[in-house]
Amino acid sequence: MALGEAFHAVCVGTSEDALERLSQRPFSVVLCDINLPRMNGEALLSAVKSSWPNTEVVMVTGEKDVQTAVRCMRLGAYDYISKPWDVEELRTVVSRASEKSGLLTENAVLKQGAAFAQADALLGSSAVMQSLREVITRVAAHDAVVLIEGESGTGKEMVARAIHAQSLRKRERFVAIGCGSVPAELVESELFGHERGAFSSAYSTRVGKFEYATGGTLLLDDVSALPLSVQAKLLRVLQEREVCRLGSNRVMPVDVRVISSTNTDLREMIRKGQFREDLYWRLSGVPLRVPPLRERGDDVVELLDHFIADVARRYQKPVPRLSEGVLKAVRSHSFPGNVRELKHLAETLFVLGDGESIDVSALPVQMILRSEGRPLERLPLKQAVREFERQVIRRTLRATRGNQSKASELLGIHRNTLLVKMTELGLPGRHLNDNPYKEPNETFKIHGEGGEGISDELSEASEEEVP
Repeated sequence: MALGEAFHAVCVGTSEDALERLSQRPFSVVLCDINLPRMNGEALLSAVKSSWPNTEVVMVTGEKDVQTAVRCMRLGAYDYISKPWDVEELRTVVSRASEKSGLLTENAVLKQGAAFAQADALLGSSAVMQSLREVITRVAAHDAVVLIEGESGTGKEMVARAIHAQSLRKRERFVAIGCGSVPAELVESELFGHERGAFSSAYSTRVGKFEYATGGTLLLDDVSALPLSVQAKLLRVLQEREVCRLGSNRVMPVDVRVISSTNTDLREMIRKGQFREDLYWRLSGVPLRVPPLRERGDDVVELLDHFIADVARRYQKPVPRLSEGVLKAVRSHSFPGNVRELKHLAETLFVLGDGESIDVSALPVQMILRSEGRPLERLPLKQAVREFERQVIRRTLRATRGNQSKASELLGIHRNTLLVKMTELGLPGRHLNDNPYKEPNETFKIHGEGGEGISDELSEASEEEVP
């Protein structure tokens, strides 16, 4: 009666009834008493915030239960109202809670849009990427199931998000589940949900990913990892477009666009009896292949520039210049980890660069040697160890701006050992007015006893210790 003019209010008598209604459609606000039969208000609050985080919960309590209400606030309740409550106060609190719920939902949609706008893996001017983007646009206009194939790190989830962001479902949820990251005994519950008491640890009703994604898009990432028992149930859900939670006989219709991704050859798994052939044909309505980075030509340089600029923006620093040696090494590297590996490399290069530019000394040893036509795995052991030591020491000296004491500490060796290694490996030391690792502001020359062969240059900038 109090909320009917401004809201569509649905009334239920128990927490179990409330969870049942919530599972059928989204609600902005739950208004509930703390003292309820069987499942009390605190347990209902916990269940709601766990399964529907964008739904706000307002608790109603007697004055003697204020401490309990405060505890509920810590559990995620939006606010609480003490009995006897005022109608205007009730309307105000529920109105504000509804506004917050709307903002949370809108923010989730905007984040999904931003994720697509920043879909790093879809950048690139190569012909294969232009073709992929065109196919994504065509596929997004329809509601067919999609199977995305590609090596690990190529950006399969970004492709799925791009399809969702350009589809008619873009204002609804994009939900992703990593099939390989969920324990086998919990996969069925994660996908289809469960009722309270369905198994020993089912303390409350849980909405599965299919229900949660209703109206939107569900990504089954690494679908090849699904157990065969779950594959059979997934096939039925895709055919009938309805789910039944564990521990329940009630069938609920679901309207979800399903996109699957895999880095494994499903046809080979079918031949080995590890994947159902009928499920494969149900999932592979529109097959898409994401090319590995080694097939994308100069996209690797374009992506590296983008990632370096992104890291610089994050650290609020100028964008450093990449030397020709770095670009040559990057072009010649195969990047088995694909875009994910390149993104990690960009972070490493930025950290090890000197701020204004990045040269080959910041690169991993293997990339430097491969760009020089001398892959580490093809060198004799003694030479390979020597090259590895040389690059590690050089990178450490650059990281410490030539501070040999700090470098030896990081390397876990004595400073004298470091000096010997530098001489053996042909690495330059610092000389007066000449620091190859960083130009010092002021230099001093210190002679040891005897004055012959014992010298060191100190810099105020690097605060070199005096032996």
